[in-house]
Amino acid sequence: MKMYKWKQIACVVMTIVVGISAFYGIINRPTHRNITASEDFYTQVYVAQFSEKNCLRVRDEEKASLQKCPVILSVEPISSLTHDFCSDYLLVEVKEVFKGSSLTPGDIVRLASERWNVIVHPEFEPMSMSRGFSNIMLTGKDYLVFISEQYENPYDDIPVYRVFDDDDGKWTLNGVFCYDEIKNVISENHYRSTNYVPYCEVKYNEFFAETTVGMRALEELKAEMLIAFPKGSVK
Repeated sequence: MKMYKWKQIACVVMTIVVGISAFYGIINRPTHRNITASEDFYTQVYVAQFSEKNCLRVRDEEKASLQKCPVILSVEPISSLTHDFCSDYLLVEVKEVFKGSSLTPGDIVRLASERWNVIVHPEFEPMSMSRGFSNIMLTGKDYLVFISEQYENPYDDIPVYRVFDDDDGKWTLNGVFCYDEIKNVISENHYRSTNYVPYCEVKYNEFFAETTVGMRALEELKAEMLIAFPKGSVK
């Protein structure tokens, strides 16, 4: 009887916690959107740089996982990044299909990632943007994209695909590589003792890394992927 009573209490407590969380999400959803839409958002937000150890590991291990992805595409973003509460997504046009039969050139899809989000909370500092250690995709540029799965989309007919962002639970570089050559810099302006730096100092990068050795490793991974899936090679 006592055990049953404790189970009832636990259920009530859990219900209250979930309710409070949902209420917080509802009332703060517009706040998240307003913050990311402000003109000075990208001058205030921080972003994490990948450690050298992880960069070297990713260069040596991730290429095999990337090539196993069920869908590999060349795409061009046709809209700027959309922030929706804690998640981000991007509309892109499919240019080439290297792997996967469900899509054709000209299709419009949404790209999303478990690692694309903005963390905004009054009790946490600094305001940070998670990118999977690669920068926001820009309109007018072509990208090689590795897709791990398709999400269900209950809202409209536009398919939503998840970018490769998890390699058996290990930290990864998101499976997105620009076909353009981009100069990357490293910021030493760390927030306290973390690996977070002001986004405005690395905003023109393609990747975010803590050291020159680590950045070179990510650039080497990109070079290998672009050689394996060159733009314009699908007939």
